Amino acid sequence: MLPQRESVRLQQRASRWQADGVPDGLARHLARLIVLPSACDIVRASEVSEVDTATAGRLYFIVGEQLGFGWLREQAEALNAAGYWQRLAISAVIEELYAHQREVTQQTLAAFTPGMAPEEAYEAWRGNKRPAVERSRSLLTELEAATEIDLPMLAVASRQLRALAES
Repeated sequence: MLPQRESVRLQQRASRWQADGVPDGLARHLARLIVLPSACDIVRASEVSEVDTATAGRLYFIVGEQLGFGWLREQAEALNAAGYWQRLAISAVIEELYAHQREVTQQTLAAFTPGMAPEEAYEAWRGNKRPAVERSRSLLTELEAATEIDLPMLAVASRQLRALAES
């Protein structure tokens, strides 16, 4: 269900745990915990759109990969919070990114028809939202090229993705 890039990230997380002396099996389980919050969003999207959870899950991760939701959350998690309010702001951005990904996934599932591959549903949705998707991808490309990501940059990205989700 996970795209290749996400699978690689999970393996890298597991490798870091293993390097710290955590047994292999436990390290793999710990690494997979990062995708657990997505399960509720996938089930919710599946129920709302009346599509099986495997299809909804594949589409959820395609949306995340194409629009950089996972990468943005990863950047937010890596920020060093200076205090309580910064930790709250970082958590809020992460929660918003999950909500935006769920909303975009539900919109994409609305374009899904039986027999269609999840990738085709994403492309159909993307075709209808081309200008907004291109703005979001442009911003993501700019962030990926930055030498350092900070909280205001992530807040702007979240706002852009909210605009895409609401368009």
